[in-house]
Amino acid sequence: MAPLHVEPDQLFLASRSFWRANYQAIELLASLRVSMLRIELAWSSEKAEEFMAEMRRLVQQLDERCEDLYTMSLILCRQADLWDESDQRWSAIFRELIHP
Repeated sequence: MAPLHVEPDQLFLASRSFWRANYQAIELLASLRVSMLRIELAWSSEKAEEFMAEMRRLVQQLDERCEDLYTMSLILCRQADLWDESDQRWSAIFRELIHP
């Protein structure tokens, strides 16, 4: 089996990218909700009710995906911490072996 090499800094960067994407998505969802309220106030018909019901369902799904993205950013950050701790621990052990 080939050795596994992980750069914690790359995991941290990916985690921050996920977090930033989540933040942007939440801002856009807020704008979408405001737009939906404006449409709901301005448009009243059977089609409007169907449209708004579908939009609420889609916004709920987007909200869930945002939560998933945030969770993934936390997982990546935690994994980066664990890899960094492991790397520091093994570096210390290696130094002790070389310079007792």
